Amino acid sequence: MRRLLVFALVALISNPAGGLKRMPGPATVSTGNIYYVATSGNDANPGSISQPWQTIYQATRMVNAGDTVYIRGGTYQESNIFYTNGTQTAPITISGYPDEVATIDGNAYQIPLKNSGEALIQVHGDWTIIRDLTFAYSGDQGVTTRGMHDTIANVTSHHNWGWGILMTGNYDITQDSLAWSNSMMNENLVLPSGWAGGVTCARYPDHCTIRNTRSWENWGEGITTFESLHTTIESNTAYDNTSNIYISDTKYALVRGNMVYCTPGNKIAPYTLQNGILVYEELGVPIPLGPDGTRTNSSDNTFLNNISMGCDNNLFATQNQAANNLYAFNTFVNGSTDLPGYAANVQFHSGTAPNQRFVNNLVYQSDAIAIVQIDAPGTVSFSNNLWSKLPDPDFGASGPGDVVGDPKISMQGSPYSPEWFKLTDLSPAIDRGKYIQETNMDFFRSMRGALPDIGALEFNPPPINRIFLPLILGMN
Repeated sequence: MRRLLVFALVALISNPAGGLKRMPGPATVSTGNIYYVATSGNDANPGSISQPWQTIYQATRMVNAGDTVYIRGGTYQESNIFYTNGTQTAPITISGYPDEVATIDGNAYQIPLKNSGEALIQVHGDWTIIRDLTFAYSGDQGVTTRGMHDTIANVTSHHNWGWGILMTGNYDITQDSLAWSNSMMNENLVLPSGWAGGVTCARYPDHCTIRNTRSWENWGEGITTFESLHTTIESNTAYDNTSNIYISDTKYALVRGNMVYCTPGNKIAPYTLQNGILVYEELGVPIPLGPDGTRTNSSDNTFLNNISMGCDNNLFATQNQAANNLYAFNTFVNGSTDLPGYAANVQFHSGTAPNQRFVNNLVYQSDAIAIVQIDAPGTVSFSNNLWSKLPDPDFGASGPGDVVGDPKISMQGSPYSPEWFKLTDLSPAIDRGKYIQETNMDFFRSMRGALPDIGALEFNPPPINRIFLPLILGMN
């Protein structure tokens, strides 16, 4: 989007490059009792700040709607389930104590039992908040939610045998959290299938959300949803996982505004291909959601304003079960594999699902690797994309409104910051996109112009301060 700037004298102000920041979790508003757990406590105590309980287990027995449990700093080697329901106006909150680090630890993968399906903390009740805690070295999952309207906020989960964070309940949310080095069952890819990952909405949730979370170096997927409906994955950073964002067996997922990348020589790279965004299909979507539901094809998933760079395939999408999928306003930079059959920045795998759209995307490849590969040409419609080099005509990826040439992105600062991908004022991507009803915003949630720019980032001139000098302006 171009803007006309008229000024007499200006001073430019530059904004520092920034990345995802781990923000404080939602404020805890207690409407009930406040309890405390400390390693020095005793379960015979009343649970006050001066006489805390010793175990989280005691909290599971005593907590009711509206109550808050603060876990003081230290290490707790136990696995527990919270069954009690909170309510919308009186949620249950399980929280680390401010300015202290409380770690729920699995004692070198011994708690809970491996492959038990259990976690260090499990929430089966509704309207429960888990926040400001660390989960590590679980024998299975780090933290899981199975109730409805549960929230995981400002949590760190790492080096767990299975999932770092697993949500299976409707309207559950993970936000402002960190997950790394999970799925340790598959360290060095000893299991070619069946692994876990960092953070997921899976196993029959509806309207589950993963937001503003960082997930990296997991021996499985970084951020994922499968066997789900209406999942939102937004404003996250995922890097150096086997697949950074993975979508499978789902309908109506919205994946937007995520920063995805693979760094050269990362610890996962020697063992497997790494995808930026992987859109796949394993079993189909159970409809209605549940273990006995009839399975139907995945469809109607939307990918907007994402940035993916440096992975073997920055987008790898199956066409078998992908009807009505939309890929729009994304930026894909430099696929990195030369493996025959997969050597492309963007690849649409075999299949014939109808009404797939690839529009307003910026695809940049600086070397000889193919910019796009389509295994079944004619199944995806293309328009208004910027290709840094002409796609192979056999793939049918060229479309009306396309631009071919150097996108002239900034490439300033860290290549792992979204600012690196901003358009410069000479970019041919400016004003060359077309309006689509699915979004009028870019990666930063800035408004797009009536003639939108191609790629994840809408061009905006640098911010300015206008300095008016009346005496000078009044001179002839």
